[in-house]
Amino acid sequence: KWDGMSIVVTYDRHGNVQRALTRGDDGLGVDVTRLLAGESHFGGTDFEVERFGVKYEVVMSWSAVERMSEDLGKVYKNPRNTVAGIVASDESASRRQYITLVPLDIEWDGCEDDRLARIEFMQRLFQGEFDEDGNRTSPPLFTGNGEQETPFYWYQIDSWDGGDDFFLLQEDYDEIHAWRESDDFDF
Repeated sequence: KWDGMSIVVTYDRHGNVQRALTRGDDGLGVDVTRLLAGESHFGGTDFEVERFGVKYEVVMSWSAVERMSEDLGKVYKNPRNTVAGIVASDESASRRQYITLVPLDIEWDGCEDDRLARIEFMQRLFQGEFDEDGNRTSPPLFTGNGEQETPFYWYQIDSWDGGDDFFLLQEDYDEIHAWRESDDFDF
């Protein structure tokens, strides 16, 4: 299970990081731009919009926690708390190599696309494109996570024709969201 914290990264049209904010309390996020300062994601692609934002979950694997503990000579106990510590730290940029950005949503100035269209666009950005046999036909554009490909999780629908499958996915999403907001959700 991946678990970390949410941030929203604002980019210029070429994928240069402009600002990064945590979700914060009541929508008042904390500026954590130092975490990604100077990074350029998406290989300098021109998106032809002045700016766009990607909502990410900042996560860490157990192996990254172990590697960080070994590298820094300290014991870090779990990914979630370690991610929060990294993001809040004044030294966050020096620990950037231990974290992964998992994309959750994207929006841009003048965006009128629905959630499914945005997810399909993100899939091309973060996963590249594949032919019907599963062979990659284009590389992912996101290059801001070192040599590691950014995880992109989405239902694999073999033959989506724009019909009922989307509504089933939306029902799944709504059910999961309602569960996470309920008193039954505990982690």
